[in-house]
Amino acid sequence: MSILSLPPQSSIAGSNAEVLADDIAAFGIAAAVALAQLPPKIADLNRTYRRLIAARALSLLPEIKPWLEKSVDVFLRHDAVFVFAIHRARRVGMANSVELRQARFVVDEIGRQQTLRQEGTLPNLSTVHAFVTGDIGHLSDAVPEVSLSDWHPVLYRPDLGPAFMTTSSPGPMPENIRQSLMPVHSAERVLMIPGRIKVWCQGPGCGIHYSCDVERTGELV
Repeated sequence: MSILSLPPQSSIAGSNAEVLADDIAAFGIAAAVALAQLPPKIADLNRTYRRLIAARALSLLPEIKPWLEKSVDVFLRHDAVFVFAIHRARRVGMANSVELRQARFVVDEIGRQQTLRQEGTLPNLSTVHAFVTGDIGHLSDAVPEVSLSDWHPVLYRPDLGPAFMTTSSPGPMPENIRQSLMPVHSAERVLMIPGRIKVWCQGPGCGIHYSCDVERTGELV
């Protein structure tokens, strides 16, 4: 579907017309159409992120320290200012290092397809659709001194498939990633830091899943 065409009438009827009109006024018709296609909670995440980016109102570390032990959603920033965006309720903070506990890896398939077609909600035509949700154990703007030998590297690329991927054993990412990785859907601990590999996990819930088992709903906790 063209980014300039409206979604089917059934989709419009299922969405809030007032919200759609506000999105068109705020972001333009292409982004509003993309938002209307997304599950409500994924749309709200993208809407909140884009509004705060435009207003330069993302929260810095001192403001989000009270979020420790709280449930959040963490994803890569779409620009070069800080590394990670941290979403909670209608706020988004930013930091360079995040540790999550009892984490889940979430990929929304509609947002993934928007990103692959370059018809997404953000100014770079991608959609926030892949993130890690869990309870914050640690936040910092400094890279922690940690040995990664007992952490599993985690990779997500929308062109490689609809899930985050990891290795069966901890340590460096293997050279032939296509043959050595398998889907990961949860983990006891997740470490997100700057570097070539930005996401690492311990206690991963891995396995080869049929497509109906892959987390694609975009439901946030």
